[in-house]
Amino acid sequence: MSINENKLEELEQKTLDKDNEGEQASMDVFCIIDRSGSMCGSKLDNVKQSLHYLLDLLKPEDRISIILFDDRSELILSPKMIGKSRKIIEQTIDSIQDSGTTNIKAGLETCFDTIVKRKTRNQVTGVLLLSDGQDNQYFQHDKRKVDDFFEKWYEKLTNDPFVLHSFGYGDDHDEEILNYIAQKRGGNFYYVQDIELVSDNFIDCLGGLSSVIGKNAYVDINLLQSSIFPEIRFAKTYGSLFSGQDALIRKLK
Repeated sequence: MSINENKLEELEQKTLDKDNEGEQASMDVFCIIDRSGSMCGSKLDNVKQSLHYLLDLLKPEDRISIILFDDRSELILSPKMIGKSRKIIEQTIDSIQDSGTTNIKAGLETCFDTIVKRKTRNQVTGVLLLSDGQDNQYFQHDKRKVDDFFEKWYEKLTNDPFVLHSFGYGDDHDEEILNYIAQKRGGNFYYVQDIELVSDNFIDCLGGLSSVIGKNAYVDINLLQSSIFPEIRFAKTYGSLFSGQDALIRKLK
């Protein structure tokens, strides 16, 4: 007698199809989830609830991807548009179970590799690390190892700018290492003390992501003379961001 679990196989196929939407999204959010043994119980339950809050805050045209890690890591949800794949995303979140020890480096590696290999790139990319920070495999509270790790990935990620925010779960979370990891990519650390307020943290986090849509931008300011202002001109500009000497044109960086 043989038993085939077709439903599970179908779910795995749908979640791991690479960029199967094939469309441009407004924002990519990559979630790195700690499912190690230290996250069992209320910590992991709060992480799942946090992810459901996140889905409510994201727009239908945003994409989300989920990476799990314990002592190893795996991509369980390739980038999926919220509006088209909400049900499969929710099923993936609810299926997460705790297992193994903690290797944050492994989770970050899988995430960065997924970012580099995506078929389509968007204006805004954010990485969210949800963990208690109790790394006992590689980083082990050693900031020098964090520095070495990000240095090795620096050139590979040159064409894929993103901000990384970290979220600490449980009273025994390691705030120092989680904050340091977030700072390596210009992000913030948030302590999830009250799960009912987690949406406020995500609002702050996503607001910071969506407000940065470009870098090294320039604006040309052209003054137009008219019958009302026939003598309009630049008398003086202040600050190093302005350049140019023309009476009617300035460039702002």
